Amino acid sequence: MRSLANDPGCRTWLGIVDNVRAGFAILGLSSEDDPATAYIWTIEVLPVFRRMGVARQLLTRVEESACDAGCAAIELHVSERNADAVALYEGCGYVRFGVDAEFYGWGEDGLRYRKAI
Repeated sequence: MRSLANDPGCRTWLGIVDNVRAGFAILGLSSEDDPATAYIWTIEVLPVFRRMGVARQLLTRVEESACDAGCAAIELHVSERNADAVALYEGCGYVRFGVDAEFYGWGEDGLRYRKAI
C-alpha cells in the first residue's frame, strides 16, 4: 500500500473522524486495461469507524479525483465475502460485470464492478 500511496499515478485520501485516521482510499488514475478508466485499489476503514459514512465519503473523494483527472469510468474488485462493501458500491451506482476466480486467494473470488463517471 505504501508504494501505491507514493505513486504519482495514484491519489490517496484519508478519512478523519475526531482527529483520528479512521480509514483511507487509494485510487489509480488508469487501469491496466484502459487508461481512461481509474481503478480503486482499496478503501479501508477501521472497524470501530464502520457504519459511520467514512467509506462513502472516501468513495465520493476518489470519484471526484477520477473525474478531475479526465477518467470516464472507475473499476474495482471486492471480495465476494464483503457484503457491506458490495452494498455500498451497488448503492452508489456500481454495476457488477465479472468475477475473477480466487482473486484474493484461498478460494475467495473477486467481484468486478464498474461505474461510468
